[in-house]
Amino acid sequence: MTSCGLNGGPLTGKGEYPAYIACNLMSKNGAIRYEFGDEIDDSHPFFTQEGEDREGNPNQYIENMTDGAIAGFKYFEFVDVLSISVKIRGSGNEKLKVRKRIGDEIVSQISIDLSEEWTSFKAPLRIENGVSAIYFTYQGEGAIDVFSFVME
Repeated sequence: MTSCGLNGGPLTGKGEYPAYIACNLMSKNGAIRYEFGDEIDDSHPFFTQEGEDREGNPNQYIENMTDGAIAGFKYFEFVDVLSISVKIRGSGNEKLKVRKRIGDEIVSQISIDLSEEWTSFKAPLRIENGVSAIYFTYQGEGAIDVFSFVME
């Protein structure tokens, strides 16, 4: 499974991408499967939206990323990308670590200090040119919601 959909190849490594294209989403205890109507397990992140289902004006996002939660996105064609920012909200106040693979070296660390409003936080990104995935791991207290990320 990838975030590329019917793109026919990797996504461009620059620009803004919505969090709802994550192809990996798990808590520090792993992933779980939800069936329609299941009660949400508050120890795991999940996809949601504000308002009712609709065809236009999407606002889906990842909710409830707690300490150790991971959101992964595959694949991007990186060419001279120097920074990454995330648009998030919540009660968290620590950092998001960015890696190319789960458990791999950190290629960016985004410090965050949140409120209940959507806010963007930016940091340098040290990633070589080529095709790669990116994984965000939340480290901190409380929980965050992730709306989108931008690579420049």
